[in-house]
Amino acid sequence: MNICELLIKINFANSKGEAKRMIQGNGIKINSNLETDINKIIKIENGLVIQFGKNKLKKIVKC
Repeated sequence: MNICELLIKINFANSKGEAKRMIQGNGIKINSNLETDINKIIKIENGLVIQFGKNKLKKIVKC
């Protein structure tokens, strides 16, 4: 899944433009790795941790 679409799906962003600004502003970490590529494809897997800023954090758990 595209990183921008993922941020919208987990309610970190309301639009693709907002998601792109968050990524370009160095605000997104996935599994503690800073993400700067707005076209990156993220593989959804169990235990994936997405962080925005210091306080917003989501962990992906598949049932």
